[in-house]
Amino acid sequence: MNIIKKCKIILFSWYSVILCSVFIVLLSVLPVTVPEGISFPFFDKAAHSIMYLVLSFLATNTLYLKNNRKPKLRGILYAFSLGLVVEIIQYFLPYRDYELLDIWFNLLGSYIGSLIVFV
Repeated sequence: MNIIKKCKIILFSWYSVILCSVFIVLLSVLPVTVPEGISFPFFDKAAHSIMYLVLSFLATNTLYLKNNRKPKLRGILYAFSLGLVVEIIQYFLPYRDYELLDIWFNLLGSYIGSLIVFV
């Protein structure tokens, strides 16, 4: 087995999808302060899109390698569902803000990440 195939098997596995999901959940529910040096408009929206783009990319490619039906749709649904659950949890956390716009940027990142099928 060549090195590229081995990398694909390791990168596009459920372990990487779960690890990315846990990372997103922790960043989303723990109290976080933005460093003072970062001050461009909509930084948090860009962060949401990028995180869910990566998650959807990993999920879609993992599903594709596992020969699942409709991997793009399922990758989008997985990433978007996680984002929706996280936003609902944030609604109940006093130190976090629930924003409807965050859900839209989660969906945007999920959609774009699913379109970029690497395999």
